[in-house]
Amino acid sequence: MYNAPRKLHPDKERDKSKYCRFHEGYGHDTDRCWDLKREIEQLIQSGVLKKFVRTEGSAEKRKPEHMEKEEANKRFKEPMGVINMIEGGEPYSKAQKKKIRKGVYSISTRASAKELPLVTFGPEDGRHVQEPHNDALVIKALINNFRVMRILVDEGSAVNLLTLQVFRGIRGSVTDLRQVSVPLVGLGGKPIRPEEMVGLEIILGEAEEGPLKTMTAVFNVVDIPLAYNAILGRPFLYQCGAVTSIRWLTLKIPDEEGIVTVKGSQLAARECNLITEEKGKSLNIEAFPKDPEEEEGDRNAPVGNMREFQITQKKTVMIGTEIPEAVAVEIKSVLQKNGDTFAAEA
Repeated sequence: MYNAPRKLHPDKERDKSKYCRFHEGYGHDTDRCWDLKREIEQLIQSGVLKKFVRTEGSAEKRKPEHMEKEEANKRFKEPMGVINMIEGGEPYSKAQKKKIRKGVYSISTRASAKELPLVTFGPEDGRHVQEPHNDALVIKALINNFRVMRILVDEGSAVNLLTLQVFRGIRGSVTDLRQVSVPLVGLGGKPIRPEEMVGLEIILGEAEEGPLKTMTAVFNVVDIPLAYNAILGRPFLYQCGAVTSIRWLTLKIPDEEGIVTVKGSQLAARECNLITEEKGKSLNIEAFPKDPEEEEGDRNAPVGNMREFQITQKKTVMIGTEIPEAVAVEIKSVLQKNGDTFAAEA
């Protein structure tokens, strides 16, 4: 009568608050199950459910409601494998800057062919999150048809980043690489010159839970050890119009087919944070470190021989003996006039 649904991956992190009666598993609601919709549509087209379908007008075959969704996801394939503040980028020449300015002033106000859905966030988006937290948004995606884990979404990064090890792991072709002339800074050490740049196909979202987003993103490839396999920075966020929620650890992309939702993994974020702390390096400056001497309450000791000057009855100041007498007298005069500000009580 109908095809049995494919089993959901048992090792995959899934939202336990959503249950699909068709798959008999957790991760998404029954009314949002794309496999169930496809199966119902096939039964309708074959005539099995014909008596339950109301037709209007002609006897023309009804176009499947999910046809556009199927076309959008037709490029989705099973991944070939799993790959368990930055500044820089290409400089702008004078000609490029002139071209950009010209393009800015000639932007068309014509509306897009189809209005994109409004992106909103709510508590239902954070059911996979343990609160309170201070975790980064770390996601997974298909890059070059490989499932790449531990991808940091970083609005503070001026480039998209991919490690050379991962580039080789996803079978990237060296013929696709192009030279980069500008080094990157902010990787926890001295400026790093990327190996090269490359454009790679990236697919975000889960096929059984909603629409997918397929696009080509340009990555800077670096040969340094990082806790993350890749970093998606501002170029990616701008290109696809993605909106992030750190509180709910979720990324959403408005698309003509609907909202593409990508949930972050707290476990992956914390594992990467531990690795970063062990290496003693940070991708972004989060706070100015305290001076160890200040924490101990010690002040810098004076250098050379000192002599004491009485500023007031209760306050004195130490001045180096190497200072000429005339200069020392002038300093003493200034200090006496500002005794409330300078000098310590004796």
